Amino acid sequence: DSSGDVNGTIAEEYVYGGTSDWRTDLYSHPGSCPEIPTHKESIELIQSFGAKFTPELKGPSVEMPFNGFSQEDYAQKMIDEYVAAG
Repeated sequence: DSSGDVNGTIAEEYVYGGTSDWRTDLYSHPGSCPEIPTHKESIELIQSFGAKFTPELKGPSVEMPFNGFSQEDYAQKMIDEYVAAG
């Protein structure tokens, strides 16, 4: 089986028309993959399991400030989300 539609009339159909039999389509459909939770949502999820842990803010992997946030701003935002979560 070809991974593309051999009867496709445009390049995209030919290249992206299907999946080989030995591959899975499990994760290829919209809504089939879970979305990555926000930090706030992850705190809520972990708390719902009764888990406890010590958060760690890593050093930046991008030049700071980034999108108007300094490293200190990110640290404060993380602290604020834990405080708000109780």
